[in-house]
Amino acid sequence: MSEYSGLLQSFIDNAEETYDTLNRGKYGKVARALIQGQMENLDKITRNQFPLITPESMRADPAGVLQAALGNTPTTNMLGLAIKASHGSPHLFDEFDMSKVGTGEGAQSYGDGLYFAENFNSPVANYYADLLGGKNQDAVSNAINRIVHVNNGDQSTIRDVLALEGFDTNQLTPEIEQTIKTILSETDKATDTVSDAGLSAYRKLRELVPNEGNLYNVSLEWPDAAREAADPLGMQHFLDWDKPLSEQNSDIIERLNKAISMKPDDLRQLFKEYPLQDFQLGSDLKDIVGEHYMSQAGIPGIRYLDLGSRVGGRGRSNFVVFDDKIPRILERNGEPMLELLRKSLPEMTK
Repeated sequence: MSEYSGLLQSFIDNAEETYDTLNRGKYGKVARALIQGQMENLDKITRNQFPLITPESMRADPAGVLQAALGNTPTTNMLGLAIKASHGSPHLFDEFDMSKVGTGEGAQSYGDGLYFAENFNSPVANYYADLLGGKNQDAVSNAINRIVHVNNGDQSTIRDVLALEGFDTNQLTPEIEQTIKTILSETDKATDTVSDAGLSAYRKLRELVPNEGNLYNVSLEWPDAAREAADPLGMQHFLDWDKPLSEQNSDIIERLNKAISMKPDDLRQLFKEYPLQDFQLGSDLKDIVGEHYMSQAGIPGIRYLDLGSRVGGRGRSNFVVFDDKIPRILERNGEPMLELLRKSLPEMTK
């Protein structure tokens, strides 16, 4: 067995033990492949085949290397070709979920999808992580106020009201819930005063409730490994918000027309009478064609210049991604996802 495979032996052992838990998402695919006896494929990765793959890349992106080994192809992330991006969020998670789009901060101004800033540890993503990090404490305060004054102190409504106020209920521990109950019990609705015990509970709550955002570093890659190897996802695959149709990539134009062909008959007829125009910007094309149809036609998302780059017309981009399988989380708050997964294994097997 190659020297690389030895670096991940503990993950492999644990993956087998926690097969049922890991049987989801990209880690699930890796775990299933390993459990099905495909470990020998790791030997196909050698310095002669892929000289840029090193033990360091194995440690930095083990899931990607394993996935590459199982298909005998390198991932673009290991070769430094993948789009590197980052995302700030108040929530902790292991993978992105399109069903959560529209439930967080922001007006989805550049389209419905998952938002990313170009480069790891982007100032934009850090800004949103910091901005959103304080939302949980605000949400808890608002929820307590609502329960006291609207729900007549009904403690059975704590979870529902917290969710209504935007608190991530995945972070609602028994200790936090009990502390909120203490505050409710020690609050006099008539005088809107809180006893000393209630004030002490408030101080404790500030320590218990997470008040820091989370920064995710990701690589943007096609979910299909074969496609990623043959045609790595790049800037050219995204609809450019700032460019007219005449300056869009030829593949984008072809896929926009394909998207139009998927529309209902009456709308297709309308496009025959009023076809796309060369002068229409990407921002217009997004509204005219629609994100759903663009995604169905194979356009992964939209890219647009960030505020600091917009004046000069070039520089860093932000991305709106239509498919939650495209972003692959490499790090959360500076820690590799594999390490976080490994730390969670004891809890997952209880």
